[in-house]
Amino acid sequence: MWWCLIGEADIVRARILDNFDIDDPDGERENFKVESSYSEDTTYPYLVTSREQALVRLSRRRVPVLRGIGEKYAPIYDGFVALMERDFGPFILVRTAGLPDPEDAESWLRETAGSMDRLDNGPGPIFETMVADFKTWQNADPIWLLSGAGADAWPTPALASTFPNGRKPARDDASDASSSDGYASSNPARSSMPPKFVVEWIGPLFVGGCTVIVYLWTRSIALGALAFAVSVALFALLVTKFNR
Repeated sequence: MWWCLIGEADIVRARILDNFDIDDPDGERENFKVESSYSEDTTYPYLVTSREQALVRLSRRRVPVLRGIGEKYAPIYDGFVALMERDFGPFILVRTAGLPDPEDAESWLRETAGSMDRLDNGPGPIFETMVADFKTWQNADPIWLLSGAGADAWPTPALASTFPNGRKPARDDASDASSSDGYASSNPARSSMPPKFVVEWIGPLFVGGCTVIVYLWTRSIALGALAFAVSVALFALLVTKFNR
């Protein structure tokens, strides 16, 4: 759903060097100048929009997006909109410096953002691919797949309860905590859920590690993207098996 915030006009460029503070005490900026294969003037694309514009896009794109993913996921979409209204500042910036070959990412970023701009005219192949990927793995964790998750802010306990295969709400009752082992053993679905750290840490590290290793080994964006897709599919399959 983060793509629902963005339009093609939101793609801007910045110097990779400027990711490091000019006066950083650890000398990372100077080390980058010495050790990196990038020149000081190499730029990369990133995404930035105003919260006001993002909310306008979210409102306008709600119908076609829910038509694609299914009306049952409307609470996730609407909750995400409420999160933007409640917890985000006047501007929303999406960094892309961690992508393989970030300076060359503008073409596919522009294609994807442009496809979202044209969503009012009907779904294009890029959006349809997103929907197909989501529907393949939707039973694993729809909240995480659609919007990600962040500490205590998202998702809300009420939303997590609505989609029990996603993030579980915090258990505030001490008696619940004391009896959690018994509950897990009597509830196979709960006991089979993967640990939280696996979903939130090990999974992203696995996906990112596979992508970076393949790219560094081959210097191929296409093979790096393929490694990313395969590792995501393998991890989603693992989560799905735990949820059965």
